Amino acid sequence: AIDAATTFDIASVSKQFTATAILMLQREGKLTLADPIANYVDGLPDWGASVTLDQLMHQTSRIPDYWVELDDIDIGFSDFADQTMTVDAIRRETELEPGTGFLYSNSNYVLLAEVVARVSGQALPDFLAERIFTPLGLEMVLAPTLHAADIALSYDDDIRKVKAQEAALVFSGFDEAVAFELGSSIRVRALAEAWPIVIDIRTWD
Repeated sequence: AIDAATTFDIASVSKQFTATAILMLQREGKLTLADPIANYVDGLPDWGASVTLDQLMHQTSRIPDYWVELDDIDIGFSDFADQTMTVDAIRRETELEPGTGFLYSNSNYVLLAEVVARVSGQALPDFLAERIFTPLGLEMVLAPTLHAADIALSYDDDIRKVKAQEAALVFSGFDEAVAFELGSSIRVRALAEAWPIVIDIRTWD
């Protein structure tokens, strides 16, 4: 039964923690939101010089979602993809989507995670654990392959249990495990997939 101690995968809701990490680094004077992403991630197309961190945070960069490029090399939703493969896929996105304004794309937060690592010298999971989760006493972890008895599962829980178990056997922890399929989507470390319990979300809020 679900109760206040049940662990949930909050999926893209956890992008807010990546954004918080960026804002913490801004407050410390280590970056500005007006900085172009090319300042922090090498090898991007021409758009890297004009797309800002602010646009990435607010999903207005118009950068296509990296799944298009991963699909072109036969990496689908049911396949594994690591951080390097994901960033390389974004590098192959030579053109921005036409138009202006909001366009949801997971590529934005993959790139922001790269910024956190470049500026802080810590991978995103380590930064979040040291600077946010632990100080606030939150029992949260950024761990795409987390497998535990108290994780809330959907109605197709048999499928999810098998896939979670398989992933746990392949990977030993989130330092190595950057992505795994859970149901219908791949969980990538850069997206800040967090596993909180209900009480943690209330505390954070």
